[in-house]
Amino acid sequence: MIFNSLLLAEAQAFTTADRDFFNYAETVGNFTFLPYTPAQRVQLATTVRNLFSIYVNGESKIEYYGKEYPNIDPLPRAEALLAKAANLTDKELHYANAELFLSLRDFHTNYYIPAPHYCFSAVQPFSFLFADSGDVSNPKVVVARFNSFKQVVELSKDYIKDVAIGDELVTIDGLTFQEFYQKNKWISGGANEFGGQRSALTLLTTVSGAFRPLPQGGGRKYVLKSAATGKTYETFVPWVASRRPLCIEEYQTALNSTSNLVDTPAKFAKEPVMVRPDEGDIPVAEAPDSAAITFTPTADASLSWGIFRPEAENLGVLWLKSFTPDIGVDGLLKIIIGLVTKELAETKAIVIDLRDNGGGIITLADSIPQLFGTDFKNNAARAIVSKLNQKIFATGQAGAAWKAAYEQVKPGDKYTPLVKFTQDEAANTLGTFYAKPLGILNNANCYSACDLLSAHLQDNGVATVFGEDGQTGAGGANVVDIPTYLNLIVPDEFPLFPYSAKMPNYRQNLRIGWRQTVRAGKNAGKLIEDRGILTETVVRPTVDDIKAGNSDSQFARIAKKLAEVGEAQARNNVYFQATPLTTVDAYAGSPVSFDVTASGLKSVSVNYPNGTTINTFKFDDLTKRSKIAALGPVETKFKNYRVQIAGVNALDNTIIKAYRSFRVVPPKANFINLASKFTWDLNPSAAAVGLYESSAPGLGWVKNGTILQIGNGVEYADNVNTQASIFFQPAKDVTVKVKARYDTEETFDFFYIGFKDTVGTTQFLSGLNDKGKPVPAVSGKGTIEQTFTLQPVGNFEVFFQFTSDGGSVASGVFIESVEVSGTAAAASTSAAATSTATSAATSAATSAATSAASSAATSAATSAASSAATSAATSAAASTTQVYTSGAATYTTAYPLPTETVASTKEYTSVAPTAESTVAPSATKEYTSVAATVSSAPGYSLPTAAPTDEPTSTDAQPTSEATYGNQGPILSGAAATAMNLAPLVLALFI
Repeated sequence: MIFNSLLLAEAQAFTTADRDFFNYAETVGNFTFLPYTPAQRVQLATTVRNLFSIYVNGESKIEYYGKEYPNIDPLPRAEALLAKAANLTDKELHYANAELFLSLRDFHTNYYIPAPHYCFSAVQPFSFLFADSGDVSNPKVVVARFNSFKQVVELSKDYIKDVAIGDELVTIDGLTFQEFYQKNKWISGGANEFGGQRSALTLLTTVSGAFRPLPQGGGRKYVLKSAATGKTYETFVPWVASRRPLCIEEYQTALNSTSNLVDTPAKFAKEPVMVRPDEGDIPVAEAPDSAAITFTPTADASLSWGIFRPEAENLGVLWLKSFTPDIGVDGLLKIIIGLVTKELAETKAIVIDLRDNGGGIITLADSIPQLFGTDFKNNAARAIVSKLNQKIFATGQAGAAWKAAYEQVKPGDKYTPLVKFTQDEAANTLGTFYAKPLGILNNANCYSACDLLSAHLQDNGVATVFGEDGQTGAGGANVVDIPTYLNLIVPDEFPLFPYSAKMPNYRQNLRIGWRQTVRAGKNAGKLIEDRGILTETVVRPTVDDIKAGNSDSQFARIAKKLAEVGEAQARNNVYFQATPLTTVDAYAGSPVSFDVTASGLKSVSVNYPNGTTINTFKFDDLTKRSKIAALGPVETKFKNYRVQIAGVNALDNTIIKAYRSFRVVPPKANFINLASKFTWDLNPSAAAVGLYESSAPGLGWVKNGTILQIGNGVEYADNVNTQASIFFQPAKDVTVKVKARYDTEETFDFFYIGFKDTVGTTQFLSGLNDKGKPVPAVSGKGTIEQTFTLQPVGNFEVFFQFTSDGGSVASGVFIESVEVSGTAAAASTSAAATSTATSAATSAATSAATSAASSAATSAATSAASSAATSAATSAAASTTQVYTSGAATYTTAYPLPTETVASTKEYTSVAPTAESTVAPSATKEYTSVAATVSSAPGYSLPTAAPTDEPTSTDAQPTSEATYGNQGPILSGAAATAMNLAPLVLALFI
């Protein structure tokens, strides 16, 4: 077979950067296939059979479609194809497999037809949308937009002279739309009736050669009804051939090479995804801008935002186009948080527009709900029980949790126990940022991770589900493919396909729905697959919307409904901000404080993460916006902490649970003075060292003899996030000499070295992540024996951090020596600040003094006090009634406040009321602070005496981003661990 490039050169009409467009009739002869030998065809059919032995949705397909399609079970059909594969032509084999996969109506289970067929699509110069007909099951089909590739329109201009936006489809090739859908439902794809109709709508005007048999010629014959005149007219529109030039280049290279089944392994795709495949030429929706709303792009192309009629409905809109952000999950969450706390903070409600979103990264869908609700319960997944799955999970490369789940399988089980991709604790690390009404707008092209987010929000009662269809697209499984996953785990069962080495971008591939989502909350136990998420309020566009290219009438209806929801739930007047968002540093023994601005709430409390209350603030006037300084706990151990800031509305419902992070750093007296060279003895518990980690004790930095290592030094654990920071007094001309070796999973697990001062953070290492993007860290195997120079400003820290994700298989990082030298900015003779702060500085006496007091001045006094005296002092403090002045709130504290906080009367001011409120701030009143004894939550300790030695100024009690320390992440704990994000940036749990 010879590719007819000369024919195409003569037929070519238009070219863009990534597409060529041709007269279709002159191109059909090129829709051929790379030649496979009989043995290769058998191998391909065997791989297909193996793939369906781990297909998790088979039972759902039989249940949902079995009566209408008795042969829906794919495994027997795959066995039948295998029996005759050697004797089939390439076209017969590929088309038979494509039709098998398409008949399952599962866009997670795909057969990629090889090149050059793969390289082509058949397209029409316009596309259609569903308009409101009054019957959601029988939509009006109208011309919605002309092809975004102007070359296609130009090639078709003689056939579409009469076609206008808004014209209604009467028939296509002599069939009504419903008849066309019924005829093609087993090749168009799309689960359930609504997903099937949306897929048929796409098939009207686009046929991708990557997944579907291409038309052998001709075009479409339309009968349309003019929106302008009401008259019907007929037009025949030939197909236009769309070709990917890079695909053709790879194909021609492969054709001239030796065919084999051996290839260089691809990069392992560890990140769990739920996403539709790219079909190439499906029209991309444009922003529905209008006079009422203009969408503003963000730093990531997947997200834009706008405000619908800010002077009236004042509806915030987040347009999320995919779940695969270029800047990563943490980066996109940071953008969303910024929008809802700034640009959209004063809106009356927000709707997340998910229409036509094909999905992506599961952990992004798992992360968003917490921003708008409380106590989010995450969905879980399961895999089918089979010998091949047992082999896959036994390797541990799917993660320790999945390996453990399969080990629990009992004889007769169809599925594994449920496993959550994101644990509930990790999915609630950030908490609430916006508490007014939330809606989502989707359609039956909302698929995969888009289904997942819709389910999360509905199952947890977080949002009202608006839809253009009666259900979402119903893609309910995590998807894996052969080159980037299965081949790398069990290559004997899933070998690569012929020519793969020469076609890295357009190689033949297979994908499968592997781990099936099972819903939680209100719909616990139900599947997403085939069923989708039911729409609560249907809001299809009108013909006028489509003609105008906007969604105005839809947004207006959504805003009205959300206002009703907000009134019923007492959310319309709610406003809440708790700052700072970044991790706060607090000296040991000093309190941490957060600024809270609120309205529409009866009370705000500062709690431990388990809900135990530390302080409560009660508001007199819910219509007034008030600002308070919310004091958190006093802690002494040098580690990470979190607090929960909860808000209760007029209905006595807790509608806000926001989480903020802080870490305790050593007292200034412990900071090392570089009057002479400092040699760290690698003890992570030294008096000037903080150990900040979210992993379990013993899994992070551990001293082993003369080495500081990760965990046991043999094989580190999954989801480790550990950082050791050494704190120094001001110095100049600093050098940091480090000797270390590392053995980590390349591009997934990282070792960081850096420093932070009052100006910012500098990191010394560099590498690449699994997306090929630079990270300030190293991975893989190597050694470090380097000297780093720095000129810190003010107090500073030198840190060493390690992060791992799931499926860890290496030994870790081993620090052999760390030396720091420089010129001290000011001399110090404090014993606690000497440069010889080694293991001797971590003796029991020093540790006790450090944990009991927050400065050298009171350490001796505190350590000399007996436990009985301390208890008496605590009891006396708890029984004392304090008087506070507040124009905003009643302040109830769960432990004695530090003396510097109560030495003088402090007024918590009320800011100007919002537009919704006309109530002036109330006069200053006296309130009584009722102190009480509170049991310490796990991992936290209340002070045994009110610390008095550390001032609360910015210099001594850092609470802002501008102070030294690791203040980058707004997340910490299990979430940061599970997501394995780089330090000093927004962390979450991907």
